[in-house]
Amino acid sequence: MIDFLVGALSVLKERGNKIIQKLEAKSDVPPTVAEHCLDVAQRVKVIIKSLKKREDTLQLIKDGYKSKKISSSQADKLIKSVVLSYTENQ
Repeated sequence: MIDFLVGALSVLKERGNKIIQKLEAKSDVPPTVAEHCLDVAQRVKVIIKSLKKREDTLQLIKDGYKSKKISSSQADKLIKSVVLSYTENQ
């Protein structure tokens, strides 16, 4: 399950980076639109940072489970917490 979530976060980060590149490259639009594009790009960067944080946390949970430092039930609770904290912050 953790590998699936980490993979999904990686896909989202990749898509976000592509969106940022396209938005920052917009030069053939009116100045107000260009400013808006840059604003949206900044917001997407914040989301990507949040995704990276969740990805790192999930990896720590996975490592803890593999090294038997946390139990399966503890890992499940932590994973749920990570997912819920992401959805509540968006």
